[in-house]
Amino acid sequence: MIRDNWEIRASKLAVPSYILARIDVADALLNHISGDEWVRLNRKMKLVEQQAKLLGAAMIKGTLKYEHDDIEQAEWLEHMKSELLDLVNYTALMEASK
Repeated sequence: MIRDNWEIRASKLAVPSYILARIDVADALLNHISGDEWVRLNRKMKLVEQQAKLLGAAMIKGTLKYEHDDIEQAEWLEHMKSELLDLVNYTALMEASK
């Protein structure tokens, strides 16, 4: 299921700079918001673009790591639990380092 040496390729290829993401807002919205609201919204849309790039890089990583995409749901759930525990641990470590 997991490819050998995937980490090496992923470290070079699964990077947000390889993803092109652009969020455009329809004129139908722009016609109904003020210039001030547009400035605020535009900053937020830039954050969405950055998140899209990070998500794309994560998809590249998964493509390089796994041999196929038809993995059983139970296996994914176990992986997700492990990732969640890592997140909880990282959060606790960050809190402790304040």
